[in-house]
Amino acid sequence: MVLHDLIERLDPNQTSFTDFDDMFEYLINACRPALQQCPTPLYRGMSFMEKGHKLSKVISTGTRVDNDDGGITWGARSVTDYKTSFNNWMVKNFNYKYLTEGIFTSGKMQVSKYYGEIFIVLPIGKFEFVWSKHIEDQCDISIHINKPSFGFTDEKFTDLMDSCEYSNTNLSSALKSGHEIILNCDRYIHISKKTLSDWDSEYTSLEDLWADLRG
Repeated sequence: MVLHDLIERLDPNQTSFTDFDDMFEYLINACRPALQQCPTPLYRGMSFMEKGHKLSKVISTGTRVDNDDGGITWGARSVTDYKTSFNNWMVKNFNYKYLTEGIFTSGKMQVSKYYGEIFIVLPIGKFEFVWSKHIEDQCDISIHINKPSFGFTDEKFTDLMDSCEYSNTNLSSALKSGHEIILNCDRYIHISKKTLSDWDSEYTSLEDLWADLRG
């Protein structure tokens, strides 16, 4: 799927583009809040293992659907229990299930590379986010609570989450930190370097594209 086809599907009122510049203008308007708030790109690493799946043709959209944990356990709690506890804390403090429905990104490309092919993320329209100056990755929390010495209880987990000092402000600092930034948005566009070639565009750098979209 090339970007032209994707945007037509996302916005039924936008049915045709005359050229790359036309699509470029659409992105400026559709993704204005993110471009205004983010001086540098939001990166996301993705891997696709399905047979015959062509990563260069894929741009993901929509709220992330969480996968079943398959009965995995962390210490005395299953992954499902951990997700429930984390989401309950997030809903109480930020009114959204960020762990299972959020989009995980980072302001540092090298961090996202660990998870697969690099994409920049462009939320369409308004979006919200959370991040922690203490938590680089969810693994920081999961490793801690999996220690036998932690002794998982709801009270201990709440205290741990409180100590993480998650915030929904200061996005520029979040980007500079390289820590995970979890997005809450209705729709978003992923663009990779391989995607740029589908456009027959002059861009070879995701950073240059982001900078020019910001103007």
